[in-house]
Amino acid sequence: MPASRRAVLAALAAGALLPGLGKLSARADSASRDAMGPLDLHFRITQRYRPLQPLSAFVTLDDGFDADSTARYEALHPTGEAAGTLTAGGGALAVSGDAPYFALLRSGAAQQAPYSTVLVDVRSMVNTCQAEDSVFAGLARDERNYVTAWYNNVSKTVGVDVVTDGGLHPVALASASLAAPFSFGLILAGDTAGVLAREADGDWRVLSVQRTADLLDLRAQDLPAAYRNTFGARADHGTIVLDRVRGGYSGYFGLRDTCIVTAPDGTPHIEDDRLFFTATAAFADPASSHQCVFSLNLADTTDVVEVGKTFVRRDGRIVGDHAGKVVVDPDLPGLRVFASTWGTSDLETTAVGTEVADLPGAALAGIHLCDVPGRLIQTGYDPCPTLVDGAWQVPVAGTSLYRFDAALESGGQVAAADDGFYEGPRTLQLGGTWYVMAGGIKDFRVYRLADLSFVGFLDAEHPQAPAYPFGNPPHPSIAAVPQPDGSTRYVMVTFDIQTLPGAVGLGNLVIEEAVA
Repeated sequence: MPASRRAVLAALAAGALLPGLGKLSARADSASRDAMGPLDLHFRITQRYRPLQPLSAFVTLDDGFDADSTARYEALHPTGEAAGTLTAGGGALAVSGDAPYFALLRSGAAQQAPYSTVLVDVRSMVNTCQAEDSVFAGLARDERNYVTAWYNNVSKTVGVDVVTDGGLHPVALASASLAAPFSFGLILAGDTAGVLAREADGDWRVLSVQRTADLLDLRAQDLPAAYRNTFGARADHGTIVLDRVRGGYSGYFGLRDTCIVTAPDGTPHIEDDRLFFTATAAFADPASSHQCVFSLNLADTTDVVEVGKTFVRRDGRIVGDHAGKVVVDPDLPGLRVFASTWGTSDLETTAVGTEVADLPGAALAGIHLCDVPGRLIQTGYDPCPTLVDGAWQVPVAGTSLYRFDAALESGGQVAAADDGFYEGPRTLQLGGTWYVMAGGIKDFRVYRLADLSFVGFLDAEHPQAPAYPFGNPPHPSIAAVPQPDGSTRYVMVTFDIQTLPGAVGLGNLVIEEAVA
């Protein structure tokens, strides 16, 4: 695999976020559109912002303790200590005791894939303990097998406890001082665990991150459903009060690998003036990231809503393969999900290929577990499949072009561009000709789709001007949006490579529009 993608996924320190710019719009009338090509479009950035949502919209547990809900939870006793006294109601859960206690409460809710976040809102701690004054959030199978993030208010530290067959393995230790009220939680994303916190009206922070797959790998396909959303409190004595617990599928700390959702012929999928696209919910490394489906309000491009997620079941694991595309195919009818096999990449020796799964009857919204029969392309990622003249044209990063029959059963590589290294090739038809746009570290190249012959450079603002310091360049995913007056609006959905502190969450979302 080219070194540039490895380098960027190792991450840099975060840069300053740039404010959104005023919205621009451009229209091309039908006569000029028939004669124009990509070099006639002039894109400028109109919005740039950080999508940050540790817990996605797909929530499986949400308890605000408005009533006594303690019967909903199984009290685990991993250390032999009593659970203390649990009092729930009126918007709070109080855990108290005159002697040491440990209340670890396992719910009945779980996720189908190993990309989970569990959050607790903490109203108050004891503040007079000598050893334990702690809160917990995570996933548990039983009292001998669990993974929880914790915050100890005495030692002012956070960490993750990975417990397997009764053996305790503390990881991801870091210093932290949190003042109640605060929110706290665990994200377990593929092979990696992270400790999350937010104080008062501040932003969510990732306090520590560590790979945990060598201790407990929840990507094994029989494990996610067994590990239920869990939370708790532990103290020498006194009372800890929680306001709320939530759990569900993990969200995102940044987005990358954007790709417009289309019909097979490349027509962008738009419903109620909302443009749909896929993007990678980026966390710490490829195996801790996954593919999501979003809708973008074309009337207000700051309005972005997650509507779906795709995970892949292969080789006995459920993984977050991403950097792909979703095609809404009326002939199934349903979805064709394309993805790159990053979910098991080690960034060093594993070749990353492209796979495809058909989901008959599926809608864009919801959680999708995809079974893939095998790799469509052995080595090549960032696919952008488009059905042209009865054959699937699939450009991939590199830049290479593969061509397959309509059933995606036979085909192979037909062209390659000697261009150094460009990623995120995206197709667009203009003036009756199909083109491919690909992103580099300082510019966007344009090719003819038929043979990948070089046309020129797209006139577009590079999201991280004057140039990216290293790889994972932006993907120029452009939607041609028909307007009521017969003109066309051109919207690019792309990203930059800014990370958050802790080298997590690659990518601000960047919107560009063509300026006439």
